[in-house]
Amino acid sequence: MIRIFEPFETKKRCVAIGNFDGVHLGHQTLLKAAAFKAQAEGLTSTAVTFEPHPKEFFRPWTQALARVNNALDKFLDIEACGIDELATFKFDIDFSKLSPEAFVEDYLVNKLHAEHVFVGDDFHFGAKGVANAQALAELGARFGFQVHVAPTCIVGDDRASSTRLRQALQAGDMDAARDLLGVRYHITGEIVHGAELGRTIGFPTINMDALPVNADGFPVLEGVYAVFVHGLAEEPLRGVASITTRPTVTEAKKYLLETHIFEYTKDCYGAFARIEFVRKIRNADKFDDLSALTRAITNDALTAKQMLEDPSTTPSITRFTLSKDALKTIF
Repeated sequence: MIRIFEPFETKKRCVAIGNFDGVHLGHQTLLKAAAFKAQAEGLTSTAVTFEPHPKEFFRPWTQALARVNNALDKFLDIEACGIDELATFKFDIDFSKLSPEAFVEDYLVNKLHAEHVFVGDDFHFGAKGVANAQALAELGARFGFQVHVAPTCIVGDDRASSTRLRQALQAGDMDAARDLLGVRYHITGEIVHGAELGRTIGFPTINMDALPVNADGFPVLEGVYAVFVHGLAEEPLRGVASITTRPTVTEAKKYLLETHIFEYTKDCYGAFARIEFVRKIRNADKFDDLSALTRAITNDALTAKQMLEDPSTTPSITRFTLSKDALKTIF
């Protein structure tokens, strides 16, 4: 999959529209249907999303949604559905005022040359969200493209949604998140240099500046987790991950993702890894000194090992590799 930018190449497309935050099972159904249709008819499949998230645009900063995916994971998870291209439109004041007809004519017809458009059954568009999927189908008949409405995806006893996924992650319910995603929740990013505090107390970590956050810098999840780490070895590695502001060290509000990998000492700065979250161990705590922090991390590591040694606990993610050279084709 590649990212495309205006002006777009003139070619006929199957277009799937959504915010795709989390790329849950409902999103996957929609995206795979568009990819299948494109392949069957010799067209290009294109996912269309918006930045910032429309709900984020209309809400005050203090009410901004915590993102489920960072930009890289969103791209990779959409790509995994078989989509050829990703187009991201800027959601600003002018875009928010577009009439339904203007959105269809300017974007779907003139820019993207859509032959088929795929949306969810809760899709709304146009200024103030006045138009729905039925209105889109009527405009499609007028402008010469076919509209496909994905049925509601039910997981458990309710529809799959980014809201449900976000709530599960915020509650630390990783099993519920897995049910909505089809795989365990994961975060992918480049390994960067950190403060190396863990190394000084016997728990070296890999650090990733890759947390999806809201406009105020708060992530969708925090605390300590048992994890699998993909991308650094032939097989997934086991570890314990922490998402915290590290209040024992700094009062800074920036959250960090730090992962201690069991029995792993290689220098992997600059490599890309995917952290697969298995179970939540505890919330983030504030410790009075390094001795208390060391004791807590020791207990966390023991708990994580016990969780991951359970025969029923196996990685849910297929083999993952990503290099900087490959990343150049994405961003």
